[in-house]
Amino acid sequence: NLDYAPLLASLHKRFGGDWVVLLRQHYFVSSAGATHRNVIDVSGYEDMQELILVSDCMISDYSSCMWDFILTGKPCFVYAEDLQTYLLEDRSFFIPIESWPYGIADSAEDLCRRIEEFDETAYLTNIQNHLQEYGSFDRGTACKMLTEQLSR
Repeated sequence: NLDYAPLLASLHKRFGGDWVVLLRQHYFVSSAGATHRNVIDVSGYEDMQELILVSDCMISDYSSCMWDFILTGKPCFVYAEDLQTYLLEDRSFFIPIESWPYGIADSAEDLCRRIEEFDETAYLTNIQNHLQEYGSFDRGTACKMLTEQLSR
């Protein structure tokens, strides 16, 4: 239900440049495909980690990919217009949504506003605090540690 023209305009306004949306639907959602010239449907692309790597920011719903994306330090926005319905269905989250380091937009207009008002310093502080509170063990040296362990 997202109108991509205002979204792309907000991304341009806040971050500059020309933006392209890589749309990746959940595997159980029937994708109607791209609906805007700057939207590419990558729902069939298998490796989510590669998509995370090439993305400058993420807009997610409740997908766990946002927790992988947090390690990049790049902006992540949660678009959850159905949050109240989701919670009424007795669904919950492993990490309480109130403690997420991301702003949660409940409408497309709110999402655009949050993008335009994005404060990188506050965001980086929020994600660092979140990672410390919930225990991140990523140090950026995983390959080195693995090869040292294997060579023993």
